[in-house]
Amino acid sequence: MEKEFISYEQASELKELGFDYKTNSLWVITKTQPNPSICFSSSWINHNEHEKFISAPLYQQAFKFFREKHGMHAKIGFNGFWFYDIDSMKNTEKSVYEVSHKWDMKTYEEAEQACLEKLIEIVKLNEDKQ
Repeated sequence: MEKEFISYEQASELKELGFDYKTNSLWVITKTQPNPSICFSSSWINHNEHEKFISAPLYQQAFKFFREKHGMHAKIGFNGFWFYDIDSMKNTEKSVYEVSHKWDMKTYEEAEQACLEKLIEIVKLNEDKQ
């Protein structure tokens, strides 16, 4: 089930970009277990036992965040190989820089992961320019 969630590193980056959607799960680091793990219900967390926890979004929640908050639409597709397309939904001078495509991936999951990484990169670059 954990493969349905974005990685801890990506969740951390989304949090920095303003991701504030409610999730049913959290990435948790405990005092005894320093590697991030998923807790599937935030009501189970004893906040005194954990050093760090952040939302654990599903991929669909992450893509929705970029669509709603940053006006960026992402599509995963197949045409003999897996690919992603990212298009800006904004009609601005900067939008030309927000278009990205990659066409040579072997699996859907590889395309999904690469697409999310590119969305994060684009938003970070645009924030640095402002």
